[in-house]
Amino acid sequence: MPGFAPPRYRKSSRTLGRRLAWLIGAAGLVGAAAARADPLFIAIVGLEPCCPQQAWPEAERKTRAELDTLGYQARILPSSAPAGEAMRTQPLSEIVRAAHASGGVRITRQAAENQGQAELWARNPETGKFAQKLIPLEETHGNRALSLVALRISEALDACLIELGLPPPRLRALSGPAPPRRSFALAVGVSASLSLEEQDLRPGLEIAVGYQGWPWLQLEWSAIAAPLGPPLGAQGQSFSFGYAASPLWVYLTPPRPRQTVRPALGLGAGPLFAWSRIAESTLAAGQSRTTWTSYLALGGRLGFALGERLELVLTLRLATFAPGLAFQLTDQTLTRFQGPLLEVLGSLFWSL
Repeated sequence: MPGFAPPRYRKSSRTLGRRLAWLIGAAGLVGAAAARADPLFIAIVGLEPCCPQQAWPEAERKTRAELDTLGYQARILPSSAPAGEAMRTQPLSEIVRAAHASGGVRITRQAAENQGQAELWARNPETGKFAQKLIPLEETHGNRALSLVALRISEALDACLIELGLPPPRLRALSGPAPPRRSFALAVGVSASLSLEEQDLRPGLEIAVGYQGWPWLQLEWSAIAAPLGPPLGAQGQSFSFGYAASPLWVYLTPPRPRQTVRPALGLGAGPLFAWSRIAESTLAAGQSRTTWTSYLALGGRLGFALGERLELVLTLRLATFAPGLAFQLTDQTLTRFQGPLLEVLGSLFWSL
């Protein structure tokens, strides 16, 4: 039949009473500990390089060691002289967010007056809620003072997490192995596809539903639509086509949250519905046809966190049609289009 020829298919996560009250209040969170087994990153503001008169570096190091012992991931943020004064005076919440941490500690003292304070700030990355505490330090000299400061900070940080509905690390050992975190996401995006063979560029739209129920593995279903593109082929023998595809994707990707940039690599396959028009031909000019084939693609992408639930995802894919589309342009010419297509996609993902 002239026009659109049938394709040839081929495989192509202090006191006794005080401690007892703390344990009773935390007991309800043991079950929740299983859902969050990943270490909590705590940023400790290091003030020694810039503000030696207000800094207490021994207490910073003692606090880091205490938090690490309890199961946190604590790190002292270095402050250079130019930016250090800003780190001493700016809100602790801004420093924590900039460091992509779950909480922060800033210790200052007036050595001549033998007093100081410890400031704490923590957040729940899923709900957006935060808690903060200011601990006055009445003694800032000697080893006893160092141990007491580290102990008070660790207990206050645990209390902040409990207030936010998060289990402190010392409770997680009671909960056993964490089950996989499950989450759904909806996405909408715009794309541009380029035929590497014919050098044509066409816009497109895409919607997707994603599900992550296993560590490092995400399933995603998408619907892709690209309108009728510009004519392809030689002078006097040209054709154009558009398509709609519905592939299922399997992505290897780290679980979200607390990652500002999240890479992923995936494979996709699914049915493709194509419509075409013979633009110029001595045999079938103006004729239109439709057909079904399959869509196969390999893709890589980067996700950029814009908020607790919103993510901007940039995707680069290499796609092909198997089998390719066939066009009977003349009695002697059977033209096939199989790709590959280079697809660039920008999407917004909303986690449910």
